[in-house]
Parts: sequence; structure tokens; C-alpha cells
Amino acid sequence: KAEKKSLQCIETAKNSKPKMHLSCFDTVVQNALKRLFYIYRRKGDYSKALLILSNNKQNFKPVEYQSLQSINQFDLGNYEKAI
Repeated sequence: KAEKKSLQCIETAKNSKPKMHLSCFDTVVQNALKRLFYIYRRKGDYSKALLILSNNKQNFKPVEYQSLQSINQFDLGNYEKAI
């Protein structure tokens, strides 16, 4: 249910982008993407979590992107890549 709501939130934000302030749009989309990332992690679907990051790299600050990517690599057992 949370996955469906997060995807719906992203679509609604994209449709309302012209009406929204840019920083508000970025925050809404970024939060929904993070939520999806953590949903997929909890499900153990690490490839989908990584896909969310890869396809939406522009929505994250570089440090935040690297942090989330490291978390995913750690979950996969790639400890050297995580560090």
C-alpha cells in the first residue's frame, strides 16, 4: 500500500509541477523516492532500490545519493563498494 501511495505521490507532483514552487516539488519527489527506496530494501528487492536511485539521480544531492547507494551496497554484501 505504501509503495502504491509513493508512486501516486510522484505522479501527482509531476502533473502539478507547473503550479508548485520548485523547491516544494523537489522535496515532495525526493521524499517519495526515498520512501520507495526503503520500501524495496525492506522487501529485500535491492535491485529495485538501486534502480530507483539510478533513474532518479538528479533528484538527490550528491552526498545523499552516495549515502543511499552505500546502504544498498552494504545490504548486498559488497562491503568494499559500500565504503
